[in-house]
Amino acid sequence: MYNTHMAISAKYSKLIDEYLLCFNAQKAGEAVGYKPEYARQTVYKVLQKPEVKEELNKRLAASRVSEGEIIARLEAMASGELPTKVVKGSHSREEYDTESATEKLGKIYAMFKDRIDIEIQHLNITDDEDA
Repeated sequence: MYNTHMAISAKYSKLIDEYLLCFNAQKAGEAVGYKPEYARQTVYKVLQKPEVKEELNKRLAASRVSEGEIIARLEAMASGELPTKVVKGSHSREEYDTESATEKLGKIYAMFKDRIDIEIQHLNITDDEDA
């Protein structure tokens, strides 16, 4: 029986790091030292190994922003506590768009209902079987 809880090698750990930076097997493989002509195929095979796949999935899950974090950021933006955009350049500035953040929160909480008004002038329904 194969133990999927065994530690992965340092090279596989580095490969996962590189893969998570670019999500490109070729580039990640070359970054850890695989020959360019074999990098893509080798990385694909390595990522199929149960212990490597498990580690990759753990790192992906840990790097995701949770729904709660997204909502908390939008709430901070809606109240003006957090900028909605930071513009960097010769004169960096923060922009606040509380209306947009509030609208996004409203959509998350399904507070808005799309309404379609339909006006029917004449409606005639017949049943052809009785005719």
